[in-house]
Amino acid sequence: MITEIETALETKTPAQVVSSYPAWQTEFPKIFEILLSRTYKRDFLEMMLQQLEKVERGTVSQHNASVAVGTMLVEKVVKPQLNGDKK
Repeated sequence: MITEIETALETKTPAQVVSSYPAWQTEFPKIFEILLSRTYKRDFLEMMLQQLEKVERGTVSQHNASVAVGTMLVEKVVKPQLNGDKK
């Protein structure tokens, strides 16, 4: 889904992509919104989706998945901003 939307956005406007993938917009509205924003970080989204899959499979608790995502965000976003790093 991610790659397909990214590829579509190379040649289409977000409105055209929405009309091309109405089922995805209905089934995954927030993820679809993130993909259309073009400002998201793909590695963050992929990590969050991997954690969601683990929760759905029952291999990790929702709490532990949340902690993993939060830890990654602190390391990649919060700490660099606190240190003045503009990555």
